Amino acid sequence: MLQSFCERVRFVLQVVNESEYKAAVTFMKPPEGTSFERAVVFPSAGTVIGMFAGKRAGLIHTDEGSHCSDYVEEAIKTFHNAQFFINVGVGYAFDREKHKLGDVLVSRQICDFQNMRFNKDNKLIDRGQRIDVVQDLISIFCKDLTHEEDFPVSDAKRCSRVDAGQFASLPFIVESKEMRDKIRRAVPEAISGDMEVRELLKFRLKRRIEGVVVIKGVVHYADGDKAEDWEFTASLAALNYVCSKLYYYDGEFVSYVCTYLLGSLLVKIIILYVTNRSLKS
Repeated sequence: MLQSFCERVRFVLQVVNESEYKAAVTFMKPPEGTSFERAVVFPSAGTVIGMFAGKRAGLIHTDEGSHCSDYVEEAIKTFHNAQFFINVGVGYAFDREKHKLGDVLVSRQICDFQNMRFNKDNKLIDRGQRIDVVQDLISIFCKDLTHEEDFPVSDAKRCSRVDAGQFASLPFIVESKEMRDKIRRAVPEAISGDMEVRELLKFRLKRRIEGVVVIKGVVHYADGDKAEDWEFTASLAALNYVCSKLYYYDGEFVSYVCTYLLGSLLVKIIILYVTNRSLKS
């Protein structure tokens, strides 16, 4: 029963810390078509399966940075028909003026800093490959960015804002203003950075998954001053945004409609062809 459910999972959510995991579990509902009364948790593998925003989904709780690779590998084996991985949780913004604590940032493009270097003046040289988020995920998460009144309130006075842009994929956590500013000068268009997405992109480039997107609630500004009391709230904001967008997305229905329309068109072409041959004869 659970194996059949796992085979139909299309979306896998990836979280890293405890606040992200606790927030994500609150969104997971019992697997559809099973007798379970709640989402199914496999503690040894850090994996949860269930319904998320009305969709069959998997949730994986991984280690940070490159250490998440083994967890992702296992998740691909468990959900071998999954198409999209969503790295969701908390992160940082580069611009304190533009993005406030609790706002949600979405990746449109990833700039891979794996091959970065410093020149003789200690200036960071960007040699990173730009990798666009696949169009399906752009359509879900980067169009009609939410500013609705029912979006989760990040404090008593305002709602979370959502912004989409470039993320810098980095091999380390940025916790100094000096390093942050060097990165910003190298890629001024970047709005945030992330470590785990580098590992997810490796699986995408190997064509083992179709797409990757990063969605983060802001808890700091990569300057060593982290607002830890915002972690759960910002995690909820990011997850609620993912949930609100996935809830109205039905790729299976779209695929069915396209197949139906193409099939109908093909039938009409065959009928016209046969009718034309009959008239000629």
